[in-house]
Amino acid sequence: MLDLIRREDERFVELAYGTSSRGAANRGYEVIVKQAASRKAAGLDRPTRFVCARRVMVHANHPGFAGQNDDRGPLIGRPDAPLIARMNAVRARMQAEADIAAWRRAERRQERARWAREDRGFL
Repeated sequence: MLDLIRREDERFVELAYGTSSRGAANRGYEVIVKQAASRKAAGLDRPTRFVCARRVMVHANHPGFAGQNDDRGPLIGRPDAPLIARMNAVRARMQAEADIAAWRRAERRQERARWAREDRGFL
């Protein structure tokens, strides 16, 4: 889980794509769970890459979060401190890049508006 998002009275969970594949596909914005202690804490049986560039948002009441037939329930583990730090760094970078992109869009809109005014003879 990357984030818990609240919109009005609804809660959504943002999830990252996880894979044990060692291929080069889906690289970037990764949180890699490789160390044995980290894998055990996270409830993973093999090294896993979570590709934060590939995300999906689901409702918190999604049936995939319902309890399983065993005693473990839907939560199988938690990331340890180094993985949380890496996840927060990736999230911060993604947010910074989104903020920069939004700022650039606003700058372009302002520039187009200025050029439109100048075309009408206003400086």
